[in-house]
Amino acid sequence: MIQVEGVSYRYAHTDATALQSVSLEIKAGEVAGIVGPNGSGKSTLGRLIKGLLLPDDGRVLVDGLDTRTHTLDVRRLVGLVFQNPNNQMVNATVEHEVAFGPENLGLPPGEIRFRVARALAQVGLESRRSNECHSLSLANKQRVALAAVIAMEPRYLVLDEPTAWVEPRDRWPLLRSVVQWAAGRNVGLVLVTHRMEEAELCGTLYGMLSGHMAASGTVDEVLGDAQVRRRLALEIPETFALVRELRAAGVNVQPGPGGIEAIAEALCHS
Repeated sequence: MIQVEGVSYRYAHTDATALQSVSLEIKAGEVAGIVGPNGSGKSTLGRLIKGLLLPDDGRVLVDGLDTRTHTLDVRRLVGLVFQNPNNQMVNATVEHEVAFGPENLGLPPGEIRFRVARALAQVGLESRRSNECHSLSLANKQRVALAAVIAMEPRYLVLDEPTAWVEPRDRWPLLRSVVQWAAGRNVGLVLVTHRMEEAELCGTLYGMLSGHMAASGTVDEVLGDAQVRRRLALEIPETFALVRELRAAGVNVQPGPGGIEAIAEALCHS
């Protein structure tokens, strides 16, 4: 379990506090979302969970390990994919980039090759393994960054705007694949996003505003509260509105990966 307990954080050489007394819990196997406007502290919170930043006050525990005293152990347990994939690529080719993490874990060569092949298949880049990273589009770089983290088989996975550069038609297949991967391995998935249709995938939503935890609850509780939506500048996704109308009419349809098309398919089979 990830436990963020009364955490505050301020970046050096600034007067403003990035996070103030933030608390949350994320269980293994859970899909949790962190939403809110730009500058609300979402990405900072993700870096604190990973152990890249250490809190000024409060503490972050990952499976009982404090990020202050067990930083390296926490970083092995938590994978983080940055919004900008250029910020985490260190190797020339796709295959070497994905293999970099498992190699640093000291895994046998056969296991490394297996993990690389499986991770590339998970994100749909099997045919690009020999490509040079710098030649890829930002969308494919984002897939490589995701594969590189998946190959390390973390206990928890934090995704910071994971589809920021991915073409709209490819977003749902990629997200569906990642969610299925996490569910099959009981991996806790933390989705930092401004896309509310992606937030619908989450069991719990945490709403950030000016470094504070402004809301928490189920998708229905957070997105269904007009006051919360206004405060956090959250838009109602078309799928959320449609599902609510269908439920009111007695049709029990669940939101999930696939958007409107998936709902239409579920109705055809109901």
